[in-house]
Amino acid sequence: MADEVVYALYGPVHNPYLELWNRTWLQGKSFVYIPDAPLGPFAHFYHPVHHGRSGGSFLGKTRVDANMLWAAQAANHTFPNARWVMVVDSDAFVFTRTVESIARKRDWRLPTTLGVFAGGGVSRQRGESCLAAPRCQRHNGDGNYAPIGNCCMCAVSNGADGSFVLDPNGTSFYRPVAKAHSPYGGTGILLSKSLLDAIPSDAWELCARRLVCGSADFRLGTCIVNLLDGVEFVSVDANHKFLRAAFAADQAARSFPKGSMDVYFNAFWSVLHKDPIARAAIMSFFRSNTSCPWSMHKLHARYVSDVFSVAQHCV
Repeated sequence: MADEVVYALYGPVHNPYLELWNRTWLQGKSFVYIPDAPLGPFAHFYHPVHHGRSGGSFLGKTRVDANMLWAAQAANHTFPNARWVMVVDSDAFVFTRTVESIARKRDWRLPTTLGVFAGGGVSRQRGESCLAAPRCQRHNGDGNYAPIGNCCMCAVSNGADGSFVLDPNGTSFYRPVAKAHSPYGGTGILLSKSLLDAIPSDAWELCARRLVCGSADFRLGTCIVNLLDGVEFVSVDANHKFLRAAFAADQAARSFPKGSMDVYFNAFWSVLHKDPIARAAIMSFFRSNTSCPWSMHKLHARYVSDVFSVAQHCV
């Protein structure tokens, strides 16, 4: 029997979160883990680090942001009968029943990307050859090159070890993904089997190696839109719906000033460890309702057991 959803994670070799997940939401689920060193039980998934160092500049954010791409590919190859791959940062608590319920409502035989992001609809953006196109010469401060018209980004040259290094005088190969088609990776990105199978492995791997700048989710979205036409990008609002309802139901939360109680902010980053009012509202809503969010990104370790205990119906 095919898995509806398998999970693709990446992070440090010695990751305390992975131990927590194996006791909570990830328990019994099919998954792969891409470590940042060739050690431990997942060493066979390791890929050498490719980064964007050039002239003292480091636009790669972290040295292993390409591992989101490697994780998606590894999960697809490891579980060939799965219908969906959920690729997610290793510090996110995933509410698997929500993810799998949403997946069942979509056709996995169509190239589809689902996640928490601003835009939606069908993207026809395609990365034409960048060899003769102008290159983006600035970045947005977050490690992502900001799109300037239709210019290409992340110019690279060949490194001595066969890898690629960021080089303003090098060659650009990819056009950046549009902001409306770039899901936020920390909360998880759901990819259909059709999408992953439609992109040849060698093209996917080359994109992962060449795209040495930008955050993990930006690289994933850029490779997708450059390597495949007609991908549907679907915005998931489960986090926003859950939080709006939780804060509306809690009298203290309703009177709290805008800030940490902001629904948009909480949809992307958990504040349970920072704000007792938000924590009380969210935990109470879990206990009294059957609705569930999609995920909690950066859920502090000391609240994992508490969330798991009140959200059994969600995992």
